[in-house]
Amino acid sequence: MTDTGQLQQKLLPLVIAGLAVVQIGAAQSSVGGTALAVHVRNYAEIDAKRLVKAESVAAEILRKAGAETRWAGVEDIPPDQTGNCAEPSLTSLSDIRLHIVSSTMAERLALPGNVMGLSPGSGPDRRLVYVFYDSVRELSQRQLQAQAKGDIPLRASVEQILGEMIAHEIGHILLNLPSHSKTGVMRGDWDLKDLYDIAHNSLFFTQSQAEIIRREVRRRSNSSVAVS
Repeated sequence: MTDTGQLQQKLLPLVIAGLAVVQIGAAQSSVGGTALAVHVRNYAEIDAKRLVKAESVAAEILRKAGAETRWAGVEDIPPDQTGNCAEPSLTSLSDIRLHIVSSTMAERLALPGNVMGLSPGSGPDRRLVYVFYDSVRELSQRQLQAQAKGDIPLRASVEQILGEMIAHEIGHILLNLPSHSKTGVMRGDWDLKDLYDIAHNSLFFTQSQAEIIRREVRRRSNSSVAVS
């Protein structure tokens, strides 16, 4: 059996970035309705079934906070000579761009190896988030080692961790929150207890965060971005 002290031990000095690193310009296109439309670029080439499961985890966390979501994959577009990829036009603030990338792409941003996600830019109208899949897998492996030692009775799946991380980064832009909270999915350092909660599908936004998210989804559904 695992006692509370063991669960509180840090599994990994996890850094979940929410600070500005690059500025992303406004784009165009859109999906109507009051739900958030999450446009997913699977640069990490995650198995389709695994990705769908992770999206379902993130969608449920956001739904419990009052944010309905629609998920759509975006066709890979080869990068140009500068290494940039053209983005589909998105004209609604309710259009969220999710880029799931490998460690190679994370290294291009000169980020620490334990960073699992990033919501670049600043201000209330951000629409782009990154999740670094290799860091998610590494956390899953460290958790597996902790389970083998008897530190935890049940471990979260890669899909569950990935889904929670996606919800966390989308939470940064919906809450316009550059920092982290002391409890819930917006914590910045996940320990064994958090991962235990993830395994039981019980790590969510706080009630006050959910209230902000509901207001923000309504605001975004009634707004559009400037066409550049």
